[in-house]
Amino acid sequence: MDIARFHRGIDAIIDAYQTAEIQATLDSITNSLTNLGSNPGNVELAQEFKKSLQELKNKLEKLESIESENSVKETLESINSDGIFGSSLFKNIQDNISQNQISPTLAAQAIGQTKSAFKTKIAHLTAINNAFHELEINYDFIDQGSTEILVKIPIEQDTKLLSDLANESKDWHQIFQQSPKFLIQIDRMFQ
Repeated sequence: MDIARFHRGIDAIIDAYQTAEIQATLDSITNSLTNLGSNPGNVELAQEFKKSLQELKNKLEKLESIESENSVKETLESINSDGIFGSSLFKNIQDNISQNQISPTLAAQAIGQTKSAFKTKIAHLTAINNAFHELEINYDFIDQGSTEILVKIPIEQDTKLLSDLANESKDWHQIFQQSPKFLIQIDRMFQ
């Protein structure tokens, strides 16, 4: 992955998750579960927990559009973020609750571990982002109203000679020769 794309990706992740206040919502969930563990019959605390859980789900759903951007998606894949960001974070929280249904306190502890992993990952990304800014590593910007298309070109494992690569490039050329027509059609659809 290109470092400028990685920089844009981590910056977008940090900004989105801090703006959405995911950490505070995770704190609210663990606090309400801990309180519910101390007062199991309290309907108000149960409603507070449900509200916090729904709030997390809504916030993470709003972040899906940011996470689908190519640079963010590639960054999330490259940093081993499974269970820490996006819909997998919510699924992880749900699993923690399901596995500890009998004891809200144990569920809160399990969610606390997920919250800690999230906080650590955000701290590492922030440190990297700050270092990139200090080193003046630029972003890979996309202008307003523009988009990007990522094309991953597979190279056959048996390609050992330049002549083999040249043969493959002829195939790519034929594919890309058709692309402008396709892209013009897509562009017209969105005008």
